[in-house]
Amino acid sequence: MVIKEVYPELSKQNRAILKIRNIVRYVFVVASIACLVTNYLVKGKPWSIVVVWSIFTAWNMIFSPDRFEFNMINQTVKLVFHVCVLLWLIDICLVQTGWYKFVVPIVCFGALLLTAVFLFIDVNAQIHNSMPMIWLIIFSIGFVVFMVVHSEIEWPVIVLGSVAVGILSLSIFYHEEFLLEIKKRFHTN
Repeated sequence: MVIKEVYPELSKQNRAILKIRNIVRYVFVVASIACLVTNYLVKGKPWSIVVVWSIFTAWNMIFSPDRFEFNMINQTVKLVFHVCVLLWLIDICLVQTGWYKFVVPIVCFGALLLTAVFLFIDVNAQIHNSMPMIWLIIFSIGFVVFMVVHSEIEWPVIVLGSVAVGILSLSIFYHEEFLLEIKKRFHTN
């Protein structure tokens, strides 16, 4: 039996990109291991966790982009997730002052406004990309509730809650499309 190849051969440019990506992968892995070992041997604040997460963020956003659902809303929410975790890690591992409670809501409501602009500019074309924004709204409301229960409330938390509820109320105008999107995502009838 003779097997016939049906895939086209990779171009020189694609082969070069794959080589660069493999080299960067090994450099990132070696750098991460070196940072962890150095931090362990030197003892002190766990700065290597921040470095490893930053390397992972760079890899995930630049060198290994999504193959599916590569759109502005999804990429914005993914970047905001990585940045918020990085800010939290910097505060927990290095600074330990609690400033993430002030900064993370600012980043989140900026991302909510940006994703809402992306969505509402062309609702009919972007409605199938709205699920990451819905997750960001749920996270934002959960963060506001967490801050109300466990900490003092500052103005960024109030603005984050207001923006999340505002975008949620704007989506009432398109409730049928959003419900259809949720049904498609979770396969409900």
